[in-house]
Amino acid sequence: MRIFSIDWDYFQVVGPDLVRLYPEGYDKPTEESILDWRRIYRRHPGVYRVDINRREYNLLIDLLEKQDPHIPVMIRQSHIHIYDFIHSLTSKNQKIDLVNVDMHHDLLNDTPYLDCGNWIMALIKEDMINKNSLRWVSNPISLFAYGLKHLSADENKLKKVLSLWNISGGLKYLDNTKFDAIYIARSDPWSPPHLDMYFEQLLVTMRDLFPNLSIDDSVDLPRII
Repeated sequence: MRIFSIDWDYFQVVGPDLVRLYPEGYDKPTEESILDWRRIYRRHPGVYRVDINRREYNLLIDLLEKQDPHIPVMIRQSHIHIYDFIHSLTSKNQKIDLVNVDMHHDLLNDTPYLDCGNWIMALIKEDMINKNSLRWVSNPISLFAYGLKHLSADENKLKKVLSLWNISGGLKYLDNTKFDAIYIARSDPWSPPHLDMYFEQLLVTMRDLFPNLSIDDSVDLPRII
């Protein structure tokens, strides 16, 4: 089974100086992240300069239009829910191929429990992922801003792993790849709310393309700041 994992934070054009201003914390509810973003916009109005990568966005739409319309699709606020989504689609001892389009590697962080930043490692530990088929399509600033941010031990080994899995050429790498399921996370703490209008356009497209679609209420409307 081939899983297409998409984090909306990948599609932004942002520099390291601005991304460091983003809210801290994992898996915050939408209401809490809205309060965080209000403070950030008030203190650092330069965050409004963050834009959408239209080239990558258009490549995503092209790729989605080539998928089987009957595959299961889930859209949620946090990436943590992909863990249960994958388990609901797989049988015991079944392995998956995974493509994760994301600003973050979602492999490891400094929390001992399952969250949006370590779900891939949780699946690896359960021997569910074909390691040779794991691919991370990263944002141009990913390795600089996030690649080893939460790690201090065994960094050289992790850096080697990330270099093997990291695809820095963007979505054109995926070309005509076919998937068996799609998961999209809006990731509110890492996605500026002024870009929600583009996410809403994506939701319209997803509704048109995939009848077997589950969208959480928390991402069905743009955030108001």
